[in-house]
Amino acid sequence: MAANRHPESEPALPASESSLASVVGSNLAAAVSIAAQAGARIDDVNEVFFEVLTRIEEISTLNAILDLVESVFLRALFHELKHISHQVYYHDTDDATKVAHFQNACALVEEYAPQAKQLEVAVLISTSHQYHLSYVSSPKKDLFRRWHCCLRDLIARTPLGELLHHPAARLPRVRWRLRVGFFGIDKLQKFSSVYRDRMNVIQGLDSRRFETFLIVSAQYAASPPRDLAGADLLWGSVDHVVGCDVHDLRAVLTQVGELHLDVLVYPEIGMHPLTCLTAYARLAPVQVATWGHSLTSGIPTVDYYFSSAWYEPTDAEANYSETLVQMRSLCTSYPDLSIKHRVRKGGADYTSTLEVLPPPPTKLVCCMQTSCKVNLHFLRRTMPRILDGAPDAVFLFMREHFASATRDAISEALAGQVLFLPTLLFGTFRTVIARSTILLDLHPFGGCNTALDSFLEGRIIVTLPGSELPGRFTQGFYRRMGVVDPIASTEDEYVDLAVRFLNDSKERRLVE
Repeated sequence: MAANRHPESEPALPASESSLASVVGSNLAAAVSIAAQAGARIDDVNEVFFEVLTRIEEISTLNAILDLVESVFLRALFHELKHISHQVYYHDTDDATKVAHFQNACALVEEYAPQAKQLEVAVLISTSHQYHLSYVSSPKKDLFRRWHCCLRDLIARTPLGELLHHPAARLPRVRWRLRVGFFGIDKLQKFSSVYRDRMNVIQGLDSRRFETFLIVSAQYAASPPRDLAGADLLWGSVDHVVGCDVHDLRAVLTQVGELHLDVLVYPEIGMHPLTCLTAYARLAPVQVATWGHSLTSGIPTVDYYFSSAWYEPTDAEANYSETLVQMRSLCTSYPDLSIKHRVRKGGADYTSTLEVLPPPPTKLVCCMQTSCKVNLHFLRRTMPRILDGAPDAVFLFMREHFASATRDAISEALAGQVLFLPTLLFGTFRTVIARSTILLDLHPFGGCNTALDSFLEGRIIVTLPGSELPGRFTQGFYRRMGVVDPIASTEDEYVDLAVRFLNDSKERRLVE
């Protein structure tokens, strides 16, 4: 059976440089045949790791294809990275084991870097191999730092190395506005959490003080995507929209460097490989990361991370390789785009989804966050106990990116009282939230946009804050509002709060 694609993992460079055909070489026919026997079709021109991980669900089929990789180095590397990147391995593996496999992958890159061939370098930089490590509960700063140091050193051995080490020149201070660039490839140019978190912030910058640059893919230089709500306002609010050829890393580095920016802001480092590759270079005297992707970059050429004192724990600086800047605001201005994206009643997406939702008195527990945020070990420790306390509850999850084995494991843990919904149009998703009794913030990597959407629909989301920023947004929003009731401090309290709000409609409405 074919697995679903992970948009976070889409390659940045030409797939031909790291394609399945290039990597398995003379074994291509065998790889295609093995996949076909499992009911999957793999495209030999797409990037190898992306193609195999997103199309192959069965572990035995995955391992058989990985064993056909001709490079001894890449074969060993893929067998380590599968534990954090492949859905079945990912959900079956505990966090400590994932970290151990990632450390092994780093050691392999360090060992083979001096002798790496062009194909091997292309494969390494074409996908965000470290991305899924973001969702483990272990500290990530040193892990990310080690990985990016490996890759940066690897690239430095190639002809691109001269661009990485060329310092950004600051122009003489004769201009009266700071030149600030926002690297918008790729989440700022699509309807994503990053776009919704950042669009109003960029639009709100004082044009008397800042000359702004929005850096996007070349096809959006003249005009924004047609179906992107609010994009005309964002594109029109900046002084310059700069289009880059995302398949030519040298051209991107050169083009951004020639903007002579004072500050370059990355709102999503790590979610797309190109964000990491450009951040390895010193393209501006000051380089800033922020959420977007709510974790440290681990990249030494990124100077600051912008966050908020409402979210961060007392020892937050230890989580960042950058200098942490904690604002007194929530550091976002969140737009409510629900009206523009609300689907008409009677539309196929809207109608088919609402038809499968059981009516009252069934209590709907919304857990519809991306599959990577679902920690099966935490789920098994908490959600069956919530079900025991509220036997008429049904739990809602997203179907996308869950392997069938993982869906079966969740269904078994929750005694079959679970629905897996397809990818929904945004308006329908918001309607599902509105129909839910409560939402559960997943742990340790919680929600941000989901929490804000729940507030816009007047629904409670029960949260257990994590130790790092991704698991602390919801409690920060609550504390800013002066609401503390739905914030748990232990797993037991998380269960108790969920049961209480499910069963006590009066108390639930009081908080809502």
